[in-house]
Amino acid sequence: LLSRSFCWIMNFAYLFGGAPFVSGCMVLKFLWLPYNKSQFYLKAIGGIATARALSGPDFCVKTILSLSWMCSTRAEAREDMGRALRGKSVFILVRYYILVSTIITCIVTTVTIKVDDVFL
Repeated sequence: LLSRSFCWIMNFAYLFGGAPFVSGCMVLKFLWLPYNKSQFYLKAIGGIATARALSGPDFCVKTILSLSWMCSTRAEAREDMGRALRGKSVFILVRYYILVSTIITCIVTTVTIKVDDVFL
């Protein structure tokens, strides 16, 4: 059912998802890198750390499995996908992510407006 290479990919994805990304951000911050490169790396590692915090350490495995499922050309797989997306848990999860992203956006907007008021 699962090929040997697919199992190795899942293994490395789980190891990558379990890596200490926040510690990597702290270490990277104190390296002597040019500003634009360090900002790029910090944002990339921060995004991965955020995805891990929201989805758990197996987020890479979930991403690979969901992409292989969504890109499937089999009709049965697409029917299974439609049935899964109509479930109650998906509806609750979507509402949760909408609520969290709205709260984060409001906080960031409020902080940005206050910072602009201070500097203007």
